Amino acid sequence: MKNTSVTYKNTELVSILSGHFPGKFNLARVKFISLFITALIKVQSVNYEKIALAFDASVKRSSSLRRIQRFIA
Repeated sequence: MKNTSVTYKNTELVSILSGHFPGKFNLARVKFISLFITALIKVQSVNYEKIALAFDASVKRSSSLRRIQRFIA
């Protein structure tokens, strides 16, 4: 049976993105991009606060929101 958990999908997405951008982005940036893509798909909105809520991370929503704002800026 294939694993369909979000963690597994993020890990797979991180490995795919790392292969597409070798040496251009560090691992933290690639992990953020994979979280961002997954959250965009979940909420189907570009509202930063909604995206921050959809992040599967054990950090506060405000921290995720600041991370998104820094990335986009």
